[in-house]
Amino acid sequence: MFEHKPLEIYELNAEMIDGKRFYNVEGSFFPSVTTVLSSLSKDGLDQWVKRVGEEEATKIRNMAASRGTKVHLMCEDYVSNKPDYVKGKMPDAISLFKQIQPWLDENIEYVYNIEIPLHSKVLKAAGRCDLVAKLKQYGNCIVDYKTSTNEKKEQWIGNYFLQTTAYAQMVKEMYGLTIDKCVIVIAVETSHLQVFVIDPYEYYTEVLDTFNNYHVQQAVDLIS
Repeated sequence: MFEHKPLEIYELNAEMIDGKRFYNVEGSFFPSVTTVLSSLSKDGLDQWVKRVGEEEATKIRNMAASRGTKVHLMCEDYVSNKPDYVKGKMPDAISLFKQIQPWLDENIEYVYNIEIPLHSKVLKAAGRCDLVAKLKQYGNCIVDYKTSTNEKKEQWIGNYFLQTTAYAQMVKEMYGLTIDKCVIVIAVETSHLQVFVIDPYEYYTEVLDTFNNYHVQQAVDLIS
């Protein structure tokens, strides 16, 4: 059983605008963190779609999204101390969850919140974080679950570091809680669990620049 010391929840309403997720924050519509960061990898994604074809790309993306959702739900239910966390789940998703489960058991000291809605007026963005918890080794942490077919190299997952750093900034703004580390936990179909740990403040300047550039570009697009 995981101990919980929950932070107050400030719920946000989400809307899809031109296929992208935005959150209503006190009357202003802030893009989701993933909306902002997806703009960074658009060229690479376009090239991949051209290489494999639109139909195959859609199939792969849908399968990956479904796999990720199922594993996220199991992690969420497990950390919430729900006894039926694997009920109704498919074996492939359970297998990936089983990679993450012992890591959760060994590392979580206590849980602040699961799937917590967050926003930042500095970044003018919002989103939901998989897990905010105190870990035995690292202190207060943002934890983000990922799934993958193959192992990832650190140089391939810069967006994950920016994503979790943005969440660290949001937690700091909203709750005054300093995040010591961001932890990306990746369950890999063809291998074993990968765990990447970063100091979010090493990425803070890059996050500021990335989000500022996004908002500037959106303003330019509106004018043109």
